[in-house]
Amino acid sequence: MAGINDVFNIGRTGLFAFQQGITTTANNITNQTTKGYSRQIVNFVNNRPQGGLIPTGVEIASIQRTVDQFIET
Repeated sequence: MAGINDVFNIGRTGLFAFQQGITTTANNITNQTTKGYSRQIVNFVNNRPQGGLIPTGVEIASIQRTVDQFIET
């Protein structure tokens, strides 16, 4: 059984991870007209569960740049 601190930690990690996702989205929107800018994508993963059963939230695995080859050519 997860304690109240564990539950708050799940919410905290989710908020921090998705805050970075919103920041990345804002960066994409702001720079959409900048020549040579490529869009970024945030990849989220689940944190490793405690004891194999109790979830511990989410974290950012990576932030990748994407390039549309059709548009580039």
